[in-house]
Amino acid sequence: MRIVMLAAVVAVAIPLASQAAEPKSVAEVADYRGADRQAVFEAGAKKEGGLLVYTIGTQSDPMLDVYQKKYPFVRLEIFRAPTPELTRRVLEEYKADRKIVDVLDMSTGGLQAMRDARYLQTYYTPEMSAYPANAMEPNKLWVFDYEAFVSLGYNTDAVSTVDSPKTYDDLLNPKWKGRMAVSDNGSTLPHWVGGVLLTKGEDFLKKLGQQDVKVFNVLGRALSNLVVSGEVPMSPSIYNSHMRNSKGKGAHVDWHALGPVYSNVNALAIAKGAPHPFASMLYIDYTLSHEGQRSEEHTSELQSRFGISYAVFCL
Repeated sequence: MRIVMLAAVVAVAIPLASQAAEPKSVAEVADYRGADRQAVFEAGAKKEGGLLVYTIGTQSDPMLDVYQKKYPFVRLEIFRAPTPELTRRVLEEYKADRKIVDVLDMSTGGLQAMRDARYLQTYYTPEMSAYPANAMEPNKLWVFDYEAFVSLGYNTDAVSTVDSPKTYDDLLNPKWKGRMAVSDNGSTLPHWVGGVLLTKGEDFLKKLGQQDVKVFNVLGRALSNLVVSGEVPMSPSIYNSHMRNSKGKGAHVDWHALGPVYSNVNALAIAKGAPHPFASMLYIDYTLSHEGQRSEEHTSELQSRFGISYAVFCL
């Protein structure tokens, strides 16, 4: 009789203990390490039903599409803006106690401001084991998910690969006068200028300014589209990921580094007050996984392919 009673107590205790260990708060979900992690996260995400991601560009669109198909029960919402605008938005929202954002996929400069304000949540994902220590914030507040490089993008119908500039100095050739453009919307232009300044110096920038470089008040993707259409023959401040994506779809464009280039590093973070922590961790787990990285326009391999060295790289 005692054995039967003991067995009954154990049978009741096991599911109760399991239920008690189930994560509930954002911090508990973000640090959950149970063997049933995937099942727990999927069940939680189904109850939540949504996910709001703040991001800065279109590089992650292929991964977002696959994620939505993989988890159709999550209503995925995306808000895009340049890093300064996203940073200001989150800081203002949290000051107003309006905690609506779940995941932040953006430049580390903006994440640093949110870290200082203590609006980010430390998290764990088993995918971290595949990343070097310097690809993660020391307190595990974010992990790099992609990097994009800024240098020469050009329309191959307007500028042949043979004739295209190969170095920064080649941009000063009189034949390129009036045929280049840059974008002044967002943070790309000042970062690119800073990288060139470190590499070539102030005198070079002054000479480049005499090349009648057109300035468009559009974001980087929009400027890339102008290169794709041929309206802009070439631009020395184009993201390689944009050119790579367009070329893959049949556009007559190409890209190469003119020397040391500016690297824009994006990282994944979860907001401390994320309304959908289960869906957030599903997103982070998938994005940082081998499958997610293969579907994203990530460009880590380009450093070795094009011999790129960094002019700017920040953690």
